[in-house]
Amino acid sequence: MPTRLALMRDQVRYQPGSADAVFELAYEYFRLRNYNDAAIGFKRVLLTRPNDVEALNNYAVALYRTRRGDLARESLRRAGDLAAGHAVVQRNLGVVLDSQGRVADAVVAYAKAAKAAHEERKPKIESRARDARGYCLERLEKLDDAAREYDLAYELDGDCLLYTSDAADDTPCVDLGGRRII
Repeated sequence: MPTRLALMRDQVRYQPGSADAVFELAYEYFRLRNYNDAAIGFKRVLLTRPNDVEALNNYAVALYRTRRGDLARESLRRAGDLAAGHAVVQRNLGVVLDSQGRVADAVVAYAKAAKAAHEERKPKIESRARDARGYCLERLEKLDDAAREYDLAYELDGDCLLYTSDAADDTPCVDLGGRRII
């Protein structure tokens, strides 16, 4: 019996001009964590639909996962230009900028993500953007601003406490790369 991936490949082969079929195949590669083939697929979609914000975002995330941050950043900036109020695009841009050491720029992207998520009524995304912004502000030694962001994140998603200090070291927790979830 053919696999889902094989069926999707056949669909693309039999409908070579179908950007939707290519998009679905690229998304399946992404779901399977085959980020290189996902990036190739999303790039193909962008050849026929250059202003597709979702394809630009997914392409950027696949590029980021294959350690091509500069290309990911440019794709996300383009998606942001097309849809300035897209919370997920702005949050992903913040992640990429932060990973490149551009912390001040990441703070701005996370602020845009939080604002857009608030307007879109997406509290989980807003909470994550505020938490990430707080973490960046903390690294920039803007501790009062960081504390405000953490408080806002907790108000939105109060099912966990995030700690970034060494005070959490004596508490049973899960390490999240410098942050701990209690």
